[in-house]
Amino acid sequence: MVPAVITLLGVLLLSGCLPIPTFPRAAASPSPGTDATGVQAVTSEGNTHIRRPNRVSYTHQPPSSGMHYSDSGAPRRYEAYEESLWPEEWIHNLEHGAIVVVYRCEGTECDDMYAEAGDLLAALPEESKFGTVKALTTPYQDMKPKVAVLAWTKEQDFEKLDVAGITEFYRKFVNKGPELLP
Repeated sequence: MVPAVITLLGVLLLSGCLPIPTFPRAAASPSPGTDATGVQAVTSEGNTHIRRPNRVSYTHQPPSSGMHYSDSGAPRRYEAYEESLWPEEWIHNLEHGAIVVVYRCEGTECDDMYAEAGDLLAALPEESKFGTVKALTTPYQDMKPKVAVLAWTKEQDFEKLDVAGITEFYRKFVNKGPELLP
């Protein structure tokens, strides 16, 4: 009896008389260390100050922590930079709780992204502790994502300079560095 029922169900399914059940796919799990919004928790590489012209080979690219300069050129002013800054400079900004937006570009695309980065910074809100927009942008070629938004030991990647997504990241992580300074 059971084989006859299974055969009958098979014939009905194949002939289209019975609908084939479908099940929703499970949502893709974020990578380990990545939350549901796409923010990655990045392992700290420390926060030791070093002297110029020493350079650091960071484990994670783009770096969101690690050895960095502490001098008249670091931390950097909060603005959009047309030229690439060294991570040893902007990591000091991250240590102070700033947000750094790095983007990978080539040729004239860099001019367009620099202009967009200026517009992005103009759209970010002032943070409440120091009354300033604690963010800077710089081209950075040594990474896989097109755009990465960084806070101390945090990273979120984007395909473009996404004002809404970057603003959300900024609001969540500004002033969360190990040193709460301007």
